[in-house]
Formats: sequence, structure tokens, C-alpha cells
Amino acid sequence: MADTFGFRLGVEGERDFKKTLADINQTYKVLGSEMKLVASQFEKNDNSIEALSARNEVLNKQIDVQKGKIETLRDALKNASDSFGENDKRTKNWQVQLNNAEAALNDMERELKDNKTQMDKVADSADEMGDEIKETGKQADDSSNKFNGLKSTLSSVGKALGATIAAVGTAAVATGKKIFDMATETAEAGDEIDKQSQKLGISAENYQKLSYAMERSGADVEDFKKGTANITKELANMQNGVDGAGSMFKQLGVSVQNADGSFKSTEEVLLSTIDALSNMQDETQRNALANSVFGKSYQEILPLLNSGSDGIRQLMDEAEQYGMVMSDDAVKASAAFEDSLTKLKGTITGVKNSLMSELLPGITSVTDGLSELFAGNDDGAEMIKEGIQNVIES
Repeated sequence: MADTFGFRLGVEGERDFKKTLADINQTYKVLGSEMKLVASQFEKNDNSIEALSARNEVLNKQIDVQKGKIETLRDALKNASDSFGENDKRTKNWQVQLNNAEAALNDMERELKDNKTQMDKVADSADEMGDEIKETGKQADDSSNKFNGLKSTLSSVGKALGATIAAVGTAAVATGKKIFDMATETAEAGDEIDKQSQKLGISAENYQKLSYAMERSGADVEDFKKGTANITKELANMQNGVDGAGSMFKQLGVSVQNADGSFKSTEEVLLSTIDALSNMQDETQRNALANSVFGKSYQEILPLLNSGSDGIRQLMDEAEQYGMVMSDDAVKASAAFEDSLTKLKGTITGVKNSLMSELLPGITSVTDGLSELFAGNDDGAEMIKEGIQNVIES
């Protein structure tokens, strides 16, 4: 009688916990959209107090929700353990989810700590800048007293040359550097994802999800290369009717053909192979089959396989929930833009060289004139005037 009541309580508890977790995951999606909104309001590498504070606020919300998720998972684990036993598949699944949630919390708290450290650095830098400005002002006063006799000449030089350099600098920073840096970072990231996903023969989105799952398991997505190459080769052998081809898929129980008889893609077979390996109970047999598929690198992906297919899927979903995955369209656009960025780099370099080649003669005349003035030669004033005129005309 007690066992029957416990089983009923366990089953009903499972249903309630899953509903609670679904609500929590929905909250995560909302917070994920808030973080995306913050990212859109500030540049990726913007370390201003406003940007850091905005990220800080969302991170604190995510951490609070994650702590609630962990408490729910602990209750669910206890319910499953008491109702079904520690060795039941349902209990182990709750344990895997709890471990992953606690690891995610550690990552969030580490990110929050780094964010706060950066905020402290920005505050310290502001204080140091204030001190430097005061010191610069003092030095300027001292210099003014020493060269008071040259004040009127240097004033006209400073105004003309300063206005020219300020205009060039402002234009370069405002219209060039920020846009160029942002576009370069995005394009480089997307281009790398595009290239690596093509090498593995999987979609850009799944490449990013697998990368995250592998990283959380202490491995590298590069370890899949040997496996995808073997799978592609084996599928080709099956299509060409090579004797014995497809035996490893049969041993794994992986279907490689669709209902219409066409062969599935390398990506579909790879994901099915990972699922099949992670669900095998016999570790010796699993390791042998993993070795035949992935080669020696199979040892690197064992931690991932040990988390089971449900754990792997949860990690992949987690990457998407936290906004870490660029869409396939975004990746393709980034890869295409990489060529445009190369042209842009060349254009900016050309404009800079062209501009400075026009300004350098005038600037050289000004600096030479200053040297002549400090040496006591009257010709310096005329050289400075000619140099300023040259800069203005350029």
C-alpha cells in the first residue's frame, strides 16, 4: 500500500516539477530578451558605467531565477529518489539537470563578479584621469611662464593646428573606428562559425550548440571532426554499395535512411549517433563503438556521452536560451560581410595615407619653424605661417 501511494506521489510530483521548471525556463527567455535589449543599446565592448550597470541588473535577475530553479530541481530529485529509488532513470535525469543548473549558476556568478570588477576599474580610471588632468594643467601653467615671449605666435599655431587635428580625429573616431570594430568582430565570429560548421558538415546553429555542450563537458567541438569524416565516408560507401558499409550504424541501431529511401544528412546521422552512444548501458561496448566512429578523440567526448542524451539536449537548449546562438542567416551574412570588411580596411588605409600625405608637408613646416624659433632664428615664424597655410589649404 505504501509503495503504491509513493509511486502516485512521485508521478504527480514529476508532473508538478516539470510544470514549474517550464515556467522558470519561460522567465529565462524573458530575461534573455532583456540582455539582448541591453546589448543592442550598447556596443559589445562598451565598458562605460551605464553599460556595465545595465548588464549587472539583468545578471542579478538571472542569478535569482537560477537559484530558484536549483531549489526546484533539488526538491524534484528528492521526490524522485524517495519515490522511485536512487538508481531509477528519472532520479538520475533530475541529478543531471541539477548538476548542469549549478554549473550554470557558477558561470553566471563568475560573470557578475567580472562585471563588478570592470565597474571598479572604470571608476578608478576616472579618478586617475582627474589627477592626470590636474597635473597637465599645472605643467601647462609652468610652460606658459617659461615661454611667455612666444605666446602670440604659438597661440595662432595652436589654434589652427589644433582645430585641424581635432576635426580629423573626431571624424575618424565617429565614422570609422567604432563601426569598423563592431562590424569586424561580428563578421569574424560569424565567418569562423560558418567555416567550422562546413568542415563538420552540420548547420551553423547546431555547431554552436554542440560547441557549448562540449565546452561545458570539458572537451572541444574539434573532437567531432574525425567522427563526422568517418560518418560522411561511411554514408558514401553505403550509397555506392560497398560491401560491409554501414555496419557500425547497425550496431548502434542508427537509421541512416528516410522513409522514401533517401539517405539522411551527415548532421542528422551524427546527432543520432551521439544519442545512441550516450544511451548505451554497456560502457565497454559503447567505448569500442565510439572509438570506431570518432577515433582516438572519442576519449575527449566521453564526459559529454556520460551526461546522457537528455543532458546533451539540455545543454544545447541552454545555449539557445542564453542567446549564445547566431541564426544560420546571421552566420551567412557575417561570412559574406567578411569580404566587404577586407575592402573597407584597404579603403580606410588608403584614405588615411592620402590625407596624411597632403597634411605632412605643412605639419613638417610648422614643426621645423618651431625648432627655428626656439633656436632664436627669425625665419621660424615665416616657416610656421607657410606650414599653417599649407595645412588649411589641404
